[in-house]
Amino acid sequence: MQICRRVFLRDFFRDRRLQMRLRIGLEVVGLVAMATAGAASNNELNDRLVNGSDQVRRDVLQFLIADSCHVARTFFNGIAKRGPAKGRAFSSDQCADGRAFMVMIPPRNEDTRIIECEKLKRLKLNSCFKRLRD
Repeated sequence: MQICRRVFLRDFFRDRRLQMRLRIGLEVVGLVAMATAGAASNNELNDRLVNGSDQVRRDVLQFLIADSCHVARTFFNGIAKRGPAKGRAFSSDQCADGRAFMVMIPPRNEDTRIIECEKLKRLKLNSCFKRLRD
């Protein structure tokens, strides 16, 4: 049984349909990020997603989740401050069909990990759609 999937964000950029929308969105996000550089988290992709438009955030997360999911709701859980996940950002995302996923966004050029919230619940691990504890 596969518990989580590994996804490389660079594959997102190969999809030409989304490139133009993402490029415009990231340019806007880049301007916002430069204006708020003092609040950066050392996780550039997460900073772009958090500061980006809701549509850009949904497009990127929908690509990462794939699996025919139309992202209807996104929730930023936070950035892990300690332990093996230190520096990694977590986002919970709900599909229009009701399925939900937690996405781990690494601080550097590493692979993104995705797990279904139902599996997290069965394993009695962190709950989706709740802020990470400090």
